[in-house]
Amino acid sequence: MAAAEGGTSGWRVKLYQLNDDGQWDDRGTGSIRVKHVEAAGGISIHVTQEDNGRDLLQSRISDDRDAYSLQGENIITWEERRAGNASIDLALSFQENEGCFQIWSQIQEIQGNLVADGPRMDVEGWGAPGEIGPQPLSADSSPMSTAAEATPLPECRVTNLKQVHEQLANAGLTHREGYAAMLQEQNNAYLSKLFNLFADCEDLEDAENLVLLAQIGKSIVLLNDVNLIETLLGPPFFEQVLGCLEYDPELKCKAEHRAFLQQHSKFREVLSMDDMGDLKTKIQFNFRATFLKDAMMRPGLDESSLSTLSSYVFFNNSEILNKLHQNSDYLRRLVELLRKPTPKSSDANGAATDAMYQSRYGALLFLKEMCTLAKNVQIQSRDSLYQYLLQDTNFFESITPLLADRDASPIERLIGTEILSNVVAYDAASSFRLHILKAAGHPPLPPWAGSAASAAGPSSAA
Repeated sequence: MAAAEGGTSGWRVKLYQLNDDGQWDDRGTGSIRVKHVEAAGGISIHVTQEDNGRDLLQSRISDDRDAYSLQGENIITWEERRAGNASIDLALSFQENEGCFQIWSQIQEIQGNLVADGPRMDVEGWGAPGEIGPQPLSADSSPMSTAAEATPLPECRVTNLKQVHEQLANAGLTHREGYAAMLQEQNNAYLSKLFNLFADCEDLEDAENLVLLAQIGKSIVLLNDVNLIETLLGPPFFEQVLGCLEYDPELKCKAEHRAFLQQHSKFREVLSMDDMGDLKTKIQFNFRATFLKDAMMRPGLDESSLSTLSSYVFFNNSEILNKLHQNSDYLRRLVELLRKPTPKSSDANGAATDAMYQSRYGALLFLKEMCTLAKNVQIQSRDSLYQYLLQDTNFFESITPLLADRDASPIERLIGTEILSNVVAYDAASSFRLHILKAAGHPPLPPWAGSAASAAGPSSAA
C-alpha cells in the first residue's frame, strides 16, 4: 500500500550510485518521502519507482551530522553504511529545488531528534509508519483534507488560547503540516484572528494571555512549515509575531524586538534594485528570517529545532548571490562605484547619509557583506560569483587605487583590505599576481629564464 501511494505523491527524484570507476550510475526515477520504515529499522529516506511503485531505496537516516551533503540546490549525497564495514555512495537529484529544500530540512530535524533522544527515539508521530513534513498536494487533495488529519483548532478567542497553545506545542511531527494548513486557510484567517487578539491583549496589558500568545507564536514557528514561515515573514505578520515573542516567559525581562528594528534597521540600496525582480524581497525576507531565528534561540532550542528557518536562509543566500550577476550587470556596476569618492557626511553627528551609501562607502559595505555570505553557500554558487567578479568586472582596477587614496577614510581602507583578502584567498592570489604584472607593465620572462632556472636546480634556487 505504501509503495502504491509513493508513485502518486512525493517529490520526483533520480537515484544515483557511485560505481568502482568513480562514475554515477542511474538507479531509476521515483518519488521520495521521509517515513518510518519497519524493514530499515526507523525513520528512513524512502524512494519508490514511478512506473511500478516498487521500492528503489529504503535508507535509515543516520545521526551523523556530517553524513549528508548538499550539492548545489537540488542534489543530496551521502555514504550508505552496509554490513561488514562496506559502504556505497548515493545521490538524489531533485526535479524541483523546493523538494530538495524540504527533504534536507526534514533530515536535519530528524538528526537533531536522534542526537537529543538517542537511537531509540520515541517521539509522537514516529512510533508507527507514516509520512512527515510538507509534501506536494496530489490532484485529489487539498489543504482542507490534509488539515483533517490533525485535531481541529478551537475557535480563536481569548478563552481558548490555552487549548490552542497545547495543541500546537504538542503537535506530532506527522500533524504539523495539518496545523500549518489550518492556520493559513481562507487567506490566513486564523493567523489574522490570533494576532488581532495579541493587539487587544497588549492594549489591555493582559499579562497572562500575552504569555500564552508568546508561546503560541513560538509553537507556530516551530511547526517548521516553509509556506507558513514565508507567510510570517511578510506583511502584516512579521512585526506581529515579533511582538508576541517579546513576552516569551523564558526571557528575564520583556524584549524590545520591534523597537530595536525601528531604531536600528533601515533598508538602503547602493544601486536601485527595482529592475532586479524579487531580489529586494529576498534580501528583506532573509534579514527577517535571521532575526526571527536569533530572537527565538533559547537554551532549550538548538539549530535543528529551527531547521526550516536555517535552511530557508541558506538557500536564499545562494539565490541572492546568483541574482547579483546572472543575467544582470548589477555587480559590475557596483564595482565601478568604488571609483566614486565618498562625500562628507552632512549629518550633525557625523552619521552616514544616503548619499554616502550610494557612493564608494556603500559599495564597500555591500561587497563585504557579499563576501561574508559567499563563505556559507554551496561551492557552485561561490565559484560562479568569484569567477564573475574576477573575469567580468574591473575589481582589481577599482579596489587597489582605493587603498592608496589619501582621501579615503581609515574605515574604507580597512573594509577594502578585508574584501581584497577574501577575493585573493579564493584563487590563491593567482588573479592578483596577474593583475600586478599587468598593472606594473612587467615585461614577459625571456625564453631562457625558465630553462636556466630548471638547470640550476632547487639547491641553487634556495
